[in-house]
Amino acid sequence: MSRKLIMVKLLDKKWKWVVIVILLPVFIFLAIFLYQYFFYTCCALPPGSGPASGKNDDPILNDPDLLYAKKSFIGFCRTKSGDGGSCRFSTYLYKSGEYILESSESVISEEAGAEKTITHPTTRRELSEGAMDGIFSKIRDSGIMEKTCEAEMVLDYYVDYFINLDGIQKEIRFPGCEPEFNAIDGLIDAAVN
Repeated sequence: MSRKLIMVKLLDKKWKWVVIVILLPVFIFLAIFLYQYFFYTCCALPPGSGPASGKNDDPILNDPDLLYAKKSFIGFCRTKSGDGGSCRFSTYLYKSGEYILESSESVISEEAGAEKTITHPTTRRELSEGAMDGIFSKIRDSGIMEKTCEAEMVLDYYVDYFINLDGIQKEIRFPGCEPEFNAIDGLIDAAVN
C-alpha cells in the first residue's frame, strides 16, 4: 500500500508541474496583452500636436527662415541596396525656396552580422517664386495652423512635420492632418521635379 500511496503523491506532483508549465505561458501572454492594451490602445495619450512650446533641440528647426520640415522614419523598408532595413528621410524647405532632402538607411550586414548605416547624397533644389507662393497659399488655405491634428499613432512609420509660418511654429505627428499634408507634399514634390 505504501507504494501505491507514493505513486499517487508523485502523480499529483507531476500533474501540478504539468499544469504550471502549460498555464504559465498563457498567463504571461495574457499579462503582456493586457499591459499593451491598457497602456497603448485604451489610454494612450494623443500624439503631441499644436503650437511648439519653446525651442526645439534640432538647430535646423530653430532657423527662423525654415518654412517646412518633414522627418520620416520607416522601421522596415526596402533599401536602395536591395536589402531590408530601416529608412530615414528629412526634407527641409526654406522661405527663400531652398529645398534640401537628406536620406539614410540602416541595413544588417550579412558578412559582419552588424548594422551598417549608409548615408545617401543630399539633394538640393531651388524652387521658383511662383512655386513658393503656391506652397505658402496651400498651407494658409488648408487651415492646418489652427487645427489640432490629433490622431492615433501608426507603428513602424513615424513622420514629424514642422511648419513655421506667420510667426507661428507648429509640430504635428503623422497621421494627424494627413490630407492637408498630402496636398502640401504634392505641391512641393511637383515643384522639385
